[in-house]
Amino acid sequence: GQQPEQEEVHAGQQILIMVQYPFDRTGSGVLDGYPIGIYPNENAENAPSIVKRLKDKYTPPKVFIKVTPETRDKKVSEHFQLGDFSPPSEKEETHFIAIQPRLVRFLDLLQQAAFDEFGEQAHIKILRDYLSPNESKRLAQQGVKYSRFNRYQYGDAAAFIIDANNDQILDDLNRDGQTNTADAELLSDIVNQVQVTEKLFGGLGVVEKSREPGWQQTPYVVVDMRGVKMRW
Repeated sequence: GQQPEQEEVHAGQQILIMVQYPFDRTGSGVLDGYPIGIYPNENAENAPSIVKRLKDKYTPPKVFIKVTPETRDKKVSEHFQLGDFSPPSEKEETHFIAIQPRLVRFLDLLQQAAFDEFGEQAHIKILRDYLSPNESKRLAQQGVKYSRFNRYQYGDAAAFIIDANNDQILDDLNRDGQTNTADAELLSDIVNQVQVTEKLFGGLGVVEKSREPGWQQTPYVVVDMRGVKMRW
């Protein structure tokens, strides 16, 4: 098979060498022993209309990044480490993720905007970034169903909150004494501003409460970099 390729990702004065593993969608869905799963067919007759219109945005990632206990704390940008983009259930294990550079760039810009708006403690906490088809199937068995063509599979989507005290709950951003969707809407306004300013368009939405096992009950914001502006 193909040998993994190395890519340099500059993070300020540091350079992290990430090994890229080529992925063959026609294979078994297993990459170096790790079960990625089988991606949905964007050419299927029953594919949603948006998938048919934007087929190139719904092709499986061509490469994946291997994350190990030794590399998870390495910086991939000014504000984020490689492990920040790992699935919640696999952060302590060796695994693979798809990660699109435009998402990392966007989140870095958003983090700076959050600092400017809410102060230097306003750290972005990523709740969900990559979601493999295999992990999506596992979650569905627990009653947590993501759409067949959800953007997390493609490495360009993230669910996140601002979490200054690391309690896994969205901060009271509007300072009204409670955390609710109003705080998430305020955060989504900052996201929209960055999208417009940087012309990094995609989906944007607010979710009222957490959906995955092990998550704290909190509203959060979801964004993706599919290139077409959408709001839900």
